[in-house]
Amino acid sequence: ANAVVSNLVITIHASARSPKGAEAALRRMQGARLAPDLASYGAVAKAAGRSGDLPRTAAWLSRMALAGCEPDARAHYAVLTACAQVGDLVAADVAVARMRAAGIEEDIVSHTTILAACAPRAQLAEAEGRFEAMRRSGLQPNAFTVNAMLGVCAAAEDPYAAERWLLKLARLGANPSTVAFNGLLRAWAVAGDVGRVGMWLERMDSAQHSPDVISFNTAINACALAGDAEAAEEAFSRLTDAGWQPSVGTYRALVKPLAQSGDHHRVRELLQQMEAKGHPRDVFCARALVSACARAEPKAAREAEHAFRLSSDDLRQDGYAVKCLLEAVGSKRFNVLAEEFGIRIRPGWRSAATRSAAAAASGTVRPRSPAPSPVEGGDSGKSERSLQWRPAP
Repeated sequence: ANAVVSNLVITIHASARSPKGAEAALRRMQGARLAPDLASYGAVAKAAGRSGDLPRTAAWLSRMALAGCEPDARAHYAVLTACAQVGDLVAADVAVARMRAAGIEEDIVSHTTILAACAPRAQLAEAEGRFEAMRRSGLQPNAFTVNAMLGVCAAAEDPYAAERWLLKLARLGANPSTVAFNGLLRAWAVAGDVGRVGMWLERMDSAQHSPDVISFNTAINACALAGDAEAAEEAFSRLTDAGWQPSVGTYRALVKPLAQSGDHHRVRELLQQMEAKGHPRDVFCARALVSACARAEPKAAREAEHAFRLSSDDLRQDGYAVKCLLEAVGSKRFNVLAEEFGIRIRPGWRSAATRSAAAAASGTVRPRSPAPSPVEGGDSGKSERSLQWRPAP
């Protein structure tokens, strides 16, 4: 029973990607005069592999053999996992050769792990070639294969390839998971194509993969990157209507475009809502409110001061938040607050605020134009909400 418990502890450390914890648990097991078995050594190797420590993982396979426990397929998978973490295809091929020498057949797990090894160095062409080789060997891709290929496409910053591969693998019978769809959403979000994000969010429902909180957060973040607060609010409404609870990440993404547009009332409202749900206001969110106050027309000096005071321990060390406070309240009031909060003024902060104030007084400040619509090509100003979420061609 004690050996079973010890192996369970080692496995927990492996799941947490903690090789030090797994090794310490193995030493305690040996100290209790319990003989580690194949499962014990395999779990330690898995911990090392998941942490991306290739030499450490290989060393544990050697120790297994010396202890009379011949490494099985799972132990070899640990080495492949380490190769995938660091993107070492040469070492992965060596590991596969050792598997063959040990009489272990290559399967979909080993092939998928090698595909994942192409991601750290964004080797999309290599991954595509290896996928075709896998198909020629008669193996059928599965949901994990989809995730691996989309991970490589994301690393290569090629959302079109990600879209193409998701559709191709679905045709081959590999049912894409929610994780795969989220990877595709993330790829289009990084590319700034809000329309494509919206299209695939709709397709998730039709493919019987209801969007989760990560899906909606990705959509909100895409809108934030495009500077479209209205579309971000729509995605937020869809998240709550679907019964999901917003996370801190949700609120972070949502307040970003609102802060850029100077909507301090809505930013404050959302932060209060976030706190009511048990999420404390972090530095990013506190900074967003001060920034919104500085960008508002007219500037919301009192609210900026109040917001800064609530999080002063964190914000007084934040250069951006301090500059926003200076811009919001003006130099005279800022001098008083700087002394109160113990802010160390850095060169350039005052001059930046002075230039901003002078430009505003002379009427030379250009209005902040919203980001162009990624769907319409960017020549029509702020796009309507319907344009943001219509299916892309």
